Amino acid sequence: MGNDIDFDQIELNNIATADATGVCQELGLEVAGLTVVNTAILGAFTRAIELVDRVNIEIVMRRIFSDKGIDINLAAFTKTYQITRLSRRS
Repeated sequence: MGNDIDFDQIELNNIATADATGVCQELGLEVAGLTVVNTAILGAFTRAIELVDRVNIEIVMRRIFSDKGIDINLAAFTKTYQITRLSRRS
C-alpha cells in the first residue's frame, strides 16, 4: 500500500508531557461540570508522534465538530500541541 509508514526510518519520541487538563480548564472546556480533555490530548499526541500533519487533524476536526464546538476544541488542540514537551530516553 502506498501510504504505509516505515517505522524503522522514524525516530519516535518516547516521552511527551503537557498539561492538557490545565489548558481545558483555562478555556472552560467542560461538559456537565467535568473537564473534557480529548481534543487537548489529541494535540499532544499529534505533536509527540510527528507522523500526521496538524493541519490535516484540524481539517478533520472542522468536519466533525459543530460550529458551536469547533473554536474551543481547536483552541484546546492547538494550545496543547504548542506546549507539549518532547524528549527521548536512550
